[in-house]
Amino acid sequence: MYLFLYGDDTLWNEIPDVGLNNKQTILLYSFTALPCGALLFLSTYPNSGMKKIVHTLAWIAIFSGVEYILHLFGKLEYNGGWNAWLSTVFNCLMFPMLRLHYKKPIIALCLSIPIVFVLTLIFTPRWDS
Repeated sequence: MYLFLYGDDTLWNEIPDVGLNNKQTILLYSFTALPCGALLFLSTYPNSGMKKIVHTLAWIAIFSGVEYILHLFGKLEYNGGWNAWLSTVFNCLMFPMLRLHYKKPIIALCLSIPIVFVLTLIFTPRWDS
């Protein structure tokens, strides 16, 4: 949805490899890595309290770490003031919302709509930056 709304004016760009363009790279990532990561996160989610926190923090660290490594190797660039720290904050929101959506989808949807609206207002790509 983000790619559809903002086209080439995104807050981050994956640098394509193996003959793919930027949009194809984003779509490939969006339809493979992200769903697989979400399924692994949910399918290995523990039952006890402290393990839940450790599990969620581990997945935040994994996603943030992979993104940071991609950025270091020039495979991900940030635009419009976005950076690795903001992605980490986003991951801190995303993983609990994934779990909430799995357990209580209506509540997750009701919370997600205003969150997406606010994030879109704050982080609309700036064409002058």
